[in-house]
Formats: sequence, C-alpha cells, structure tokens
Amino acid sequence: MKKECAAALTRRKNERGSVLAYTVISALFLFLAVGLGVDLAHLYMVKDELQNAADAAALAGASALLLPVADRIPTAQQRALDTLNKNKYNFYSQPFTEAMALDSQRSLITYSRNLDGDYVNEQTAAGNDKIRFVKVVTPTVNVNIFFSIPILGLARNMTATATAGLSVNANVFCNFTPIAVVEGPFGGGSGWLDANGDGVKTYAGDCRPPANSPACDPNTKFCPGCKYVMMPNPGKWQAAGPGNYQALDVGSGASDLKLAIAGGTTNCVTSNDDATFAPDETQPGRMTGPVEKGLNTRFDIYKPPDCPPGATCSNFGGNTVVVNGVSKPVEEAFPPDPNIYSGPGPANAKKPPAGFSYRGLWYNDYLTATQTPAVNFKAPTHSSVPHRREVFLPIIEQWGNGKTTVQYNKVGKFFMNKFVDDGNKAIFVEYIGPALGAGGFDPSGGNTAPVVVPVLYR
Repeated sequence: MKKECAAALTRRKNERGSVLAYTVISALFLFLAVGLGVDLAHLYMVKDELQNAADAAALAGASALLLPVADRIPTAQQRALDTLNKNKYNFYSQPFTEAMALDSQRSLITYSRNLDGDYVNEQTAAGNDKIRFVKVVTPTVNVNIFFSIPILGLARNMTATATAGLSVNANVFCNFTPIAVVEGPFGGGSGWLDANGDGVKTYAGDCRPPANSPACDPNTKFCPGCKYVMMPNPGKWQAAGPGNYQALDVGSGASDLKLAIAGGTTNCVTSNDDATFAPDETQPGRMTGPVEKGLNTRFDIYKPPDCPPGATCSNFGGNTVVVNGVSKPVEEAFPPDPNIYSGPGPANAKKPPAGFSYRGLWYNDYLTATQTPAVNFKAPTHSSVPHRREVFLPIIEQWGNGKTTVQYNKVGKFFMNKFVDDGNKAIFVEYIGPALGAGGFDPSGGNTAPVVVPVLYR
C-alpha cells in the first residue's frame, strides 16, 4: 500500500508545470491571432487608400476625354498623375513617389476604346478620337507586417487598379426650363447677334469660345461662347424658325408655366418625344408674359420695370406662391442669382436700345466678376442662389412646312446675358454647351445627344 501511494505521488510530481506550458502555448496562439487581426486590418486599410487613389485618378483622367481631340490624352495624363499623387497611403502618411518616381508613374496610366479592349500608353493613344476609357494602376507599395510574420511574412506588396470612362450619351433630360429654342441657319436678326457690329458673324470675331474649342459656325447652330437673341414665336408653332422660342406645355395654363419657368420643371423628356407646346400657342403674343416673369426672377425682378418707387406692383400675380403645397414669398421660392448685372445701360430699361446694342453680360465676365471693387457685378436685394442665370433649354431643329410634329433634339446649357425686357420679350442667351448631368439614358428611347459625364466602371 505504501509503495502504491509513493508511486502515485511520484507521478503527480512529474506532472507539475504542465498547466503553465498549456497557458504559455495558448497565450502565444492568442497573441498571434490578435496580431493577425491587427495586420489584416492594416492591410485592408492600405488597400482602401490605394483603391481610393486609383478611383480618383481614373475619374480625373476621364474628365479630360470631353476636351478637343488634341488635348484629351495630354490633359488626361496630367490630371490622373496629379490626382494620384495628391493621395497617400499607410495611414495617409507615405507618398507614392517613395515607391516609384513620378516620371515612371506615367506608364501606369493607359487608354482604350473599349472597356475590355487593349489598353495602350499615352503616346499610342494621343490623337485618337475614339479613346473612351482610362485605366490607372497605383505603384506597387511594400507594407510591413508587425505581429503575424510567421503567417504573412515580413511584408506584403500591394497595388490597386481603377478604370473610368465616358458614360453613354444621354437621351433623357430632366429639370429643364420649359422653353424650346429653335436651332438652324440664322438668316436674319432673329437669333443672329452680330456682337462687334461689322455685319458678319464669325466664331472668332463675335464670340468668346472656350480655349481649344473646335471650329463652329454660329450662323447655323448654337456654338459655345456665342450670344443669341431668341424672339418669341410670332404665331402658330409651325411658323417658328431658327432664333424663335416657344413655351412648352407643363400643366394647366399660364400659371403652371410661369412657376415651371421660374423654378424648372420636374418633368423629363426623351429625345424622340414629340414637343408639346403651350395649349394656346396659336394665338400671337400669348405665353410671353409667363416667360418674362419666370425668367426675370433670376434678376431679382418681381415687379414690372416701370413700377413707380414705393408703389405696390405685382409682376408675378401676387407676393406669394404655393410650391409643393407650401405658401412662400416669391423671392424665397424663386431666389435671384448672386450677380444680376446685365452689362452697360439703364438698370431698369424696358427694352434694349435700337438695334439690340444693349446685349448683356458675357458669361466669362460673369464668372470672373468681382464685388469689391464692383466689376461686372451687381448684388440682388434678396437672398440668392448660385448659377440661377444658367438655364437648361430644350433644342429643336427647324422643320419643314406642313409637318405636324417636331421632336426634341437635345438640351443645351445657356447663360442669360440680361433680363427679359417687357417690350419685344426677347431672350438674350449665350450658349455654354450640352447640358451635362441633366439627363440619363433610356434603351428604348430615341437618338442620343452628346451629354456624357465621367463614370467609374471598375
């Protein structure tokens, strides 16, 4: 019996410290598991930083594909490169130039005609007007591993790729001002605005085209940087021609039209839709009142220009309007632009001087206007909203006699050079370009218009 007790005691002595060994081993595995979690979180964070940098660079590069052909690739290359290197990685602390020299990074930006096509470098892509996609690969960066070296190794190499390109052309347009303007050969004073007065309208002499704009004939179409005077359609819409405008049907008569012109319609149109004009467009002079009153809210004009000082005059049918079931002061529902300057001439002229010499402010001067000292600037008397003088107008082409319908062609972005006078109701506008961002694409719709925006594809 004594021998058996002694043997048992010996066995227990031999097992001393085994719990400690298990504890140490468990602690090591626990430490390794926690360390692995920390290292993986670190790697995921770096991956997100790399991906964000690639996405931003690809979108920046794709934005240049809207430029004239000669400038597309050089500008896209520079924009992508600049944007990539405005970003950093590894807790936003390390620049990409530590991983790859700036000049060497140029090879990481490639171009293609098709999303899944072959991508080529900037030299091969230059001058190719079919390029629609930009791919950006970040430099390969080395990320150190701190805790889980036995599993992940000393470091991991990481990179990210993004591809952006131009969206499909749009054929659906929304949030436009319901006034259609007619494009075509401007044969006379209607639509044709000779800015320098030499009797010959040219792109270089009478317009201020954006830099690197392709050639354009302002006598036959709306050209970026050119001013046009749009006159109301004198009678039935079938008699309208280039340089005329026509109010569109948005609801129940003049009241709804005035509100929609002042604030923009919530309707959408497709390029193959038939244009529906205001119901009583067959009567000359009708619907020009709502056009004038709606557009002129952008110029802080809520009363007739000839309203005597201190008098109560209503230019909008009342001092309040109901929008979405809520009654608001007119100037609050439809605020003016921050700059209501209309160029030289009487501030409240009822109509332009003879020969349309009072032609309003250029868009470039509007963009560069300064408040102090006031240069091409006049502040409104009410709280304002930026870009109110920029309007989206549906464009229709001239149609032949006897045609009973006309379809929307595209939507253009126009700048209102001046307010609408209450004499001949002329609208003075400057064409900026296609209404980018004003629509979408419907596969069952009509022909597309050149309204495209940069889109991140992958």
